[in-house]
Amino acid sequence: MHTRNDFGNNRYDGSAPSAGDVAHRYVFMVHALDVETLDVRAIRDRAMVSFSLAFHILARGVLRSTYRVA
Repeated sequence: MHTRNDFGNNRYDGSAPSAGDVAHRYVFMVHALDVETLDVRAIRDRAMVSFSLAFHILARGVLRSTYRVA
């Protein structure tokens, strides 16, 4: 599942820093839930998805990275 990103899309659009810009930070999270589905189809706001998700999290993995174009 993806929520709206900085491009305004509900998908992963990849890293896109401009050449010479400072390193951009990226955070990827995966959650183990206590339910098979989380009915958030009508929710477009990341904060509301996170709020709904918080009640069902059993475990979470986080990957933080940076990317820069020289």
